[in-house]
Amino acid sequence: MTSIEAAGKKISEAEPKFAAAASEVEANRSAVATHAQQIGDAQKRATDIRAELDGVLAKVKQTQGDIDGLKQSAEGAKDAASQANRYPSR
Repeated sequence: MTSIEAAGKKISEAEPKFAAAASEVEANRSAVATHAQQIGDAQKRATDIRAELDGVLAKVKQTQGDIDGLKQSAEGAKDAASQANRYPSR
């Protein structure tokens, strides 16, 4: 067998391995693209949820401020009533 024939035989033996490797690379590339899309979708969803939670937090803080204001008004009214009971007008 000549060296050209031996090289041809090695190439023929290697061709199916290269084809299999190329198929595996393509399958992996497809899987990576799918995962990248899933990651992008998850990041968008996380951003949307974060924005929604920020809105809820802002409403909660506003409500807490309203509650604190009402609490102060009630305490002021209570103090005024207490003063009125101590010193009733005649």
